[in-house]
Formats: sequence, C-alpha cells, structure tokens
Amino acid sequence: MKIKVLIVSGQPQRFLDELDLARSLVKHSSSMSVCFFISDNVYHKYYDIIENIEFNVVNNLNIKCKTRRKNINLNLNMKKIFFSLVPCGLKNKIIDLIRYIRSSKFYTKKLFSQEDEIISKLYSSYLFAKDIVSKHDFNVMFVNGDRHLGIEPVFLKISKELNITSIIPYLVDYSDEERIFFNNPETKYVTPDLFISNYVKKSQKEFIHTSARGYYYYRHPVASALKKFGVLTSDPFVMGKGKSDILCLNNNYYADQYIEKGVDERKIKVVGDISYDTLYQAYIKKNDIASMVISKYHLDRKKKTVIIALPQLGEHHILPWDRHWEEVRFILSSVSKLEVNVLVSLHPRMIRSDYQFIELEFGCHILEERLANVIVVADLFVATYSSTVVWAVLCGINSAVLDFYDLGYNMYDFLNSIIKIKDKQYLIKGLKSGLIDNRDFSEDWFNLSKEDVFDGNTISRYVNLISEVSSK
Repeated sequence: MKIKVLIVSGQPQRFLDELDLARSLVKHSSSMSVCFFISDNVYHKYYDIIENIEFNVVNNLNIKCKTRRKNINLNLNMKKIFFSLVPCGLKNKIIDLIRYIRSSKFYTKKLFSQEDEIISKLYSSYLFAKDIVSKHDFNVMFVNGDRHLGIEPVFLKISKELNITSIIPYLVDYSDEERIFFNNPETKYVTPDLFISNYVKKSQKEFIHTSARGYYYYRHPVASALKKFGVLTSDPFVMGKGKSDILCLNNNYYADQYIEKGVDERKIKVVGDISYDTLYQAYIKKNDIASMVISKYHLDRKKKTVIIALPQLGEHHILPWDRHWEEVRFILSSVSKLEVNVLVSLHPRMIRSDYQFIELEFGCHILEERLANVIVVADLFVATYSSTVVWAVLCGINSAVLDFYDLGYNMYDFLNSIIKIKDKQYLIKGLKSGLIDNRDFSEDWFNLSKEDVFDGNTISRYVNLISEVSSK
C-alpha cells in the first residue's frame, strides 16, 4: 500500500521548491503517492505550470476575476507613493496617529467585525478543505509553517482532527525575529488611556506572548480569531512553536538554536536541504562542470571565476528601482576591475530580460543554469544574505556577503569563513582578499553538519521520515 502525502501549497514563493520536493519523493520511492492542495494565489502565479502538473490536485481550481487584486495593488502603490513624498519624521507621526485611531474606542465595532469576518472565512475554508482531505486518507501533510495566515491555519486544524502528521519541510531559512522586524510589524503596543478600546487593552494583555520589542506579530483581530479557531502558536517569532508535528532543519547548529528558543526537541528532525542533493552531485563532478561552463560561456581558463548572486533590492522593495539599478552597476563595475571571469546568477523572481544589458555593459555572463548546478566552478561567490551562501561554504568556496544595505541580519554570524563587507569603500579590497585567501572551513563545516547532511541523501532522509511517521 502506498504512503499518501499531501503538499499544501499556499505561498507562491515556495511552490517551485514544493514541486521539486514532490518530484524527488516519487522519483526516489515508488511507495510514495503525492497530491497537492493549491491556493488561489499560487494558482494565479503558476497557472501555466499547474495546468500541466503531473500530480493530482485535490481541489478544483479556476482563474477568478483579478479586478480586486489589481485594485488592491493600486491602493498599495498609491500608499507607497504618498509616504515616499512625506518627510520621514512626519511619516512616522502619521503612522502613529493612524495606529492610535485604529486602537481607539471609535474603532471597537470595526475590530469585532474584522474578527468575526476572519473566523467566518477560516471555518468556511476549513469545512471545504476537510471534506476534500477526509476522502483521501493521507498519511502525511506538508505545510509551509505553523504561524502564517492564508490556508495554513485551516490545514493545521485538519491535520490534528484527522490525525495526519504535519511536517514543515526545510525549503528556506525561516525568518527569525531580526528579519521579521526588518519588514516592520504593523501592530504596535499602545499605552492604554481613556480613548483606547477595551478590545485592544484586553488583546494586548491576552496575547502578550505573541509580541516582541513592543510590537505584536498579528493584528489583534487575527490573534483572537486564531485562538478561537484553535491554532494560535505559542510564539510566532519562532517557527515550530505552533500546531505542527515536525519541524525539519538543515543542520544541528540550527537545531540547537531552536531547542534553546523553546521548540520541543522531539519534533525537530535534521534532514538537510533538498537543494543539497543537486549541489552534491555537482560537487563530485566539479571538473566536468567547470569544463562545460568554461566552454559554454567562453571564459578565460587563466582567470579566476567569480559568481555573483545579484541582490533583489528592487524586487523585495528594499530600495526604489532607480537605486536598485545603481547598486547593480556599482557591484558589477567593482568586480569588473578584478580581471576575473564574471558569472551572474539571477533569482527566479528576477526577470532575465530586465538584466540582459549587464552582459554588454560589464562583459559578464548571466547563467542559464540553476545556481546549485554550477556554483562549484566559482573561486569566489558574492551575494547578500541568502541560503546560497551556505552552498558555497559547504563546497569550500570563499564567499563574500555584501552587508551595506542596512539589513541588520545576523543569520550567518556563526559562519567564520564568510567575508562580510559592510562598507562600499572596502568592496574591492574584500573581494581581492576572497580571491587569494585560503580560508579555514573546518568549524563552519561542523556547524553546518556537513558530514551528516551533505551527502546526496537528503531526499532519502525525507522518505525515511515519512515512512517512520506513517507506520505509527
């Protein structure tokens, strides 16, 4: 009898990784049967792929009217334009005033109405999805996390009620408190006074465990709705402290960190990263891949090769687009002074045609291959904060992290081999150092559990994990 796996796809940015996971599972084990439940927003973005997907999609999908989405995007753009024209000091005062009004007694009825609407949508989605899931007798359910909104809370509740093991696969670094605050949580603690709604006063006390640094992870109606729905996490700033059963991680260092933050040690499984299997295959064939890349991109064999994963400053709205292109030109012009082969890797979110000009302007080459397949040819890897930096470290490649965008991340502070460049004036000096240094990777390899997870067997560990929990 086949083990039946349901992948709940509710975040567009994770869908391609989930599809890779599904394909790897069925390729590796004939005992696996994989189905998808796909949310509307994922379907809208990947309609062409999903219409031809080889897996069974258990929910009926259709393209709904996009007018509302366009209106929402238009409203968001107008808000950004407005605040871009307002001086920073005044902008903060306006935001604080809006927060105060929305926390006042005049807004109480609206807050209750929002909570009721959220609960109504959750239960409506729950009844719809539970009816579908209960017909398939799934053994395991993959979800993106246990703190997000969308369809995730619905399936966490279903997994508990139908006794289906819920697993959070390791597809990307989970945002920690630092990165969550970089995106500016909107619900700030307000000092109670005569005008503050009792709804807000009560919520601030009741959900204090969902706050940090004077901000709440959820809006008050959302936190209350999730509690009543039965899936509110005990700490939304730490993945794995919600209603999931298993949290997958890529190394023992992170496992220790999550245990220290209060995640139950029994629910943590160190399996590695699916991308490590592709990376490992490239790693053991490095010479062949190097010959292919040199030939295909007409590289100079006498020169060292730098691979740059360009930052998504515009795509992530970290900088306006004009500044984004300034930064792209600055990075590439700096690297071009080093007399090296330059290969550029673009994230799938980045539109290749938008970047085509850099090949003529800087004499570099935009990679057609996925980075995991070719990063092994690099003598130096350059990126901002990205999981791909770990790929370079595992392969023993010197890497430079560009840290002059005030991101404030500390996610790789535990890796000593990485060159962190915090000031633009030292960029060329730092890159030159990366090209000539023989850096010691031993401590980093230990922290990344290289011997345990960088072996081409990550998917085998997932299969074993699924088989183990399915047999209970």
